[in-house]
Amino acid sequence: GGNAKSGTLAGSLQTALATELNANNLGTASDKFTVLVNSTVPSSLAELGYMSNAEDDTLLKTESYQMLCAQGLYKGVLKYFK
Repeated sequence: GGNAKSGTLAGSLQTALATELNANNLGTASDKFTVLVNSTVPSSLAELGYMSNAEDDTLLKTESYQMLCAQGLYKGVLKYFK
């Protein structure tokens, strides 16, 4: 991202999401999306699944998966600010 602390934020979010979703933590990557590189504050983009993947699409539509994702993001933000 455009802010030096974006990598720290992304790592915190990724770790918390992987834990909450009981998923493999594949780490983070960076890209040159305008919303990220032009930000003056730490920023991150979380991809929680792909609608083009039938299994992901089914999961994304369930309230339980949505809540797990929300909890993971919430816990990641809390960890980042500690």
